[in-house]
Amino acid sequence: MGPRHPCIINGKTSDRGHSCSAFDPLGQARGPAPPLETKNEDSPEEKIRQLEKEVNKLVEKNCIANSCGDLKVALEKAKEAGRKERVLVRQREQLTSPENINLDVTYSVLCNLASHYSAKEMYAEALNTCQVLVKNKMFSNAGILKVYMGNIYVKQRNYSKALKLYQMALDQIPSVHKEMRKAMAEKYILTAAKLIAPVIETSFAVGYNWLKTP
Repeated sequence: MGPRHPCIINGKTSDRGHSCSAFDPLGQARGPAPPLETKNEDSPEEKIRQLEKEVNKLVEKNCIANSCGDLKVALEKAKEAGRKERVLVRQREQLTSPENINLDVTYSVLCNLASHYSAKEMYAEALNTCQVLVKNKMFSNAGILKVYMGNIYVKQRNYSKALKLYQMALDQIPSVHKEMRKAMAEKYILTAAKLIAPVIETSFAVGYNWLKTP
């Protein structure tokens, strides 16, 4: 018979006098696992995370109210989200550089708020909210909001300002986005038609000359 191998059962000594390890594939012999590290809820970072969750929750409630047709509650939730978002930005600025601030939260909150202002025909508030994003160079895609602002001016029948914003938005759309530029150009032409229609009705010659003016 060949040589006998040492046993590895229950930590008994093998027939060669060597100590054997207990067969414990689940590691139960090591005892219970150490407790998980608890979060420090008073740390500035944790407070910011919780505040960001509150902002997102308010936006969700706003969307639910809007889908149910309750525009009053939707606007209240949008305003509350805007207030908490400003607090969130200030707290983040104290801990990190402005470049590391979560711009997505700010952009979504303010766009949402502007949309609800417009739905309630609070056009001045909607335009002011959009301006916050448009004037901030950190929002590289905020130029598209100029189309939205132009739409508000159309509702107000302020066609000259609408045309100006449409032209600015058109200038910012890259030439590779042909369909988007086409849609923007059509919007521009339709708005121009509304603007010159009263002039043409008064005098076709005056309207023609106005149209030729750069």
